Amino acid sequence: MPRSRRNLLAYLALLTLVVTAAAGLGRHLARPVMTPVRPGAGERLERQTRALIDEAIADVERHPRNAAARGTLGLVYEANDLWHAALATYRQAAVLDPSDVAWRYRMAVTLHGVARTGEAIRHLTRLTETHPTHAPAWHRLGAWRLEQGDLGGAKRAFEAAATHAPERGAGLSGVGQVQLRRGRYAEAAATLERALALEPDAQRTHYLLGRAYAGAGRDAEAAPHLALGAGAAMQPLPDRNDERLLELIANAPAQVRRARWWLEREQPTDALPLLAAAVSERAEDTTLRCEYARACVRAGALDQAETMITALLLSAPDESCSHLALAECRIAQERWDEALTAANQAITHAPRHAGARLARGRALHALGQSPLAGTTLLTARVIDPDDPEIALALGQTLLDIGQADVARTHLTALAEVGPGRVDLLTRGAAALLDAGDPATATRLLDVATLTAPGDERITRLRARLEAPE
Repeated sequence: MPRSRRNLLAYLALLTLVVTAAAGLGRHLARPVMTPVRPGAGERLERQTRALIDEAIADVERHPRNAAARGTLGLVYEANDLWHAALATYRQAAVLDPSDVAWRYRMAVTLHGVARTGEAIRHLTRLTETHPTHAPAWHRLGAWRLEQGDLGGAKRAFEAAATHAPERGAGLSGVGQVQLRRGRYAEAAATLERALALEPDAQRTHYLLGRAYAGAGRDAEAAPHLALGAGAAMQPLPDRNDERLLELIANAPAQVRRARWWLEREQPTDALPLLAAAVSERAEDTTLRCEYARACVRAGALDQAETMITALLLSAPDESCSHLALAECRIAQERWDEALTAANQAITHAPRHAGARLARGRALHALGQSPLAGTTLLTARVIDPDDPEIALALGQTLLDIGQADVARTHLTALAEVGPGRVDLLTRGAAALLDAGDPATATRLLDVATLTAPGDERITRLRARLEAPE
């Protein structure tokens, strides 16, 4: 090829790059520069929340035309329950980058959060028209239409969610809920069984399946599912920003709510940093500091627990929770005499505190005073009949003193009061096996299997059941 032609082609290629870059720069510069949204003057913000907002605003001011920076500021607001500021910020992010579905989706979520459900539904409807494969949008649309009583619209949205997220059970669970509303119990049961096969730990689906079984007259099958899912709410399909929202929680109430969510799922280690951050904001809150100390014990962080408990006993010596935290720490250390003393102190300050009586009963049992432990734990169970840890401790103690029939009643109750607590169910089943009651042990293992079908503790106990005598 002649040199002149090569030079011409190179010049044209360079010119194309320059024009493309200029067009891109032009589009970028054409984006409006908008003042970042700030919290209302009446908002009372904690120090950590304020620092997180200031950092996000500073990033927006450094990159005023960047949609991602603006969207991150919106996430900070949403994570900390500043719904109106979040909505306004997401609107700005959507203007800066109309092609990014994420900010339009979060706009709909915040519209619902400020009780503008009609607008939220219209917004998501438009979004699903332009982005028909966005499963989280379809799922939320189904949930909101269900709230409004639009069963046909809800079913279509849930079916779309199931189509575009076939590996998740949430869409099918929504379809099953619509079928339940229509009284189609057998149909709903079949749908919900498919949903549960995809996500065996979905508590809401367990509850719906229990209702479907009950409606179909299958009461024996319904009971464990109803117990396991009692009180569970529908969970949305996660989008790409859900994990970021959790990381951006900075206000103490939201941190405590999330920490308790982890504690309910037997994951105290995940709860600790959230509780620690909340305590740093509310150091004067004795109840919160006690909760943190007790979570440290559950997570095995006994040095942290000791530090917090020492401070609690100095600053709040008359609070029952200070002594209860100490008792639980001493139980974890197997320092039974000290545990008993601390539990007695907790009861002195709060005679109707079931947790304090549970700690006392455990200490007495370990010290060989099982009859007295049984009396203490029975009182605790009367005070709080729904605490599964008390039911387990009482059942184990009664087995030790030869009251197997009464013990069986309390251990069987674990299936109703603690259906999601695999640790307690397997310990109860082990105690029953040791006492020669494989039938009741099997029932507890069946309930545990609904939550954790592959759990090694369940597998080992089932192997014991199947082993020859």
